[in-house]
Amino acid sequence: MKKGSKILSMLLVICMGVAISLFQGCTEDSEIVEQLNEEDTLPTVADLEVVQEAYIVFVSSTDGGFIQNVISGKLKNNSTKTIKYITITFVLYKDDFRLGSVEDRMVNLEAGSIWLYFANKQFLDSCTSFSEPYIQIFG
Repeated sequence: MKKGSKILSMLLVICMGVAISLFQGCTEDSEIVEQLNEEDTLPTVADLEVVQEAYIVFVSSTDGGFIQNVISGKLKNNSTKTIKYITITFVLYKDDFRLGSVEDRMVNLEAGSIWLYFANKQFLDSCTSFSEPYIQIFG
């Protein structure tokens, strides 16, 4: 029986050693995950710089086939990461009446790059004013 007790005690010591080393590994892994989460912070709207305020501009093609008003402006990605998907939306008004909204989208706006957006819709011609932009960033 003494021989069996010694084996059991040795197994218990080995199991405790394995458990302790696994627990330390988990602690180190959680610290690594936390560090990666801090490094992988996504760009936010605060990372955007308005390079050119939004304004209504008349756009036409050189052959005269494409004529319309658009809301245009420029935004710069001042983050160190690529913005995977961004939208900019304006609400359109004619006097006190809301006509609708216009939107433009960009995929993969790289760090440091400038986006020249064009938001257009058929009834933009009759709009007398538009809202401040509503910007959404995804990834």
